[in-house]
Amino acid sequence: MSTMTRTYFNTNIGNFVFDACFSIDHETNLKITEHPVETGASISDHAYMEANQVTFDIGMSDVMQSTVSGQFGDNVSRSVSAYHTLRRLQTERLPIQVATRLGTYENMLVATLSTIDDNTTTNGLRVTVTLKEIIVVSVSTIKISARPQVSSSTNNGDQKVQTTDSSLLSRLFNKSR
Repeated sequence: MSTMTRTYFNTNIGNFVFDACFSIDHETNLKITEHPVETGASISDHAYMEANQVTFDIGMSDVMQSTVSGQFGDNVSRSVSAYHTLRRLQTERLPIQVATRLGTYENMLVATLSTIDDNTTTNGLRVTVTLKEIIVVSVSTIKISARPQVSSSTNNGDQKVQTTDSSLLSRLFNKSR
């Protein structure tokens, strides 16, 4: 098996293999936070990875046999079936796995589909598919103490009404009335 064939079968979107991948653009970004401080300079105190993004330029042909038997054959042309499959992946909004020669990406969603239907695509499809990773985290609840957070009785202190001393100003004000 040649290197080209092996690479070809490894590249897929949600286990769907397309006739041609003209290009695949991998985008990863590290976000470095910056905050101004009193001296006017910005400092960096944290960095985190942003969601991965992969963009495929895919081609499908109606005149060749399917690479994976029965994959795109729902009583329409293979190219239209492939487009409908990509639209379904997008509208279902279910995370899928994407495999390329450079790496495998988990939890990817089809963010954008872009295609032109003209005289050059009468018997085929050329579509740009942009997939973006959704960041999934797991949350757990930890009980810190078995004791309740509020007590059943609270000492409210002395609740008697007290009279206040009159100030010199208030005495003068009251005498003038």
